[in-house]
Amino acid sequence: MNNPFSKQHFHGCSLTSIFSVLYPWIFSSLTWAQVESVYEASKMVNINVTNIDISPNQCPLQEALNLAIDFEADQPIPAASWEVKYIVDTVFRRKIILLGTMDNLSYDAGANSFRFSVPGIDVGGISSDVLANAGLLVATLKDGQEEVIGVNMVTQVSKQGNELIRVIFNPLE
Repeated sequence: MNNPFSKQHFHGCSLTSIFSVLYPWIFSSLTWAQVESVYEASKMVNINVTNIDISPNQCPLQEALNLAIDFEADQPIPAASWEVKYIVDTVFRRKIILLGTMDNLSYDAGANSFRFSVPGIDVGGISSDVLANAGLLVATLKDGQEEVIGVNMVTQVSKQGNELIRVIFNPLE
């Protein structure tokens, strides 16, 4: 039998139907709190990212950034917000650069899109030796306070002459 505790297994089910499937395990090893947590997890929005467009790419690190994410949601997201940040990770510390947020959004079930632009990435105060490394561009979708999905895009920054050049890798390619 499939794992009875999988959130995918119960997606969209009522608490009664979850109970009926889990009944054989209830008295042997499963607490009511565990049943409720499976039910709560089943109500979470499932996202399928269908396209990501990043531009410009293979350009100076501090250039403008345009990000487009197309996705499908299996249910509405009435209290949606996005947070976009660039993370520079080193052996000794992590520097998080908040690029921006978009609040008060609402998405219907089905096909949706997110568009984000900033005129540049401010990396002031971070040495070029620290920046010339792998980083991470992260776009996080939330529904209220709950994280729905984080889209992680590995970013390689290399020094070419006196300039830092970024290459952001599309995770769908």
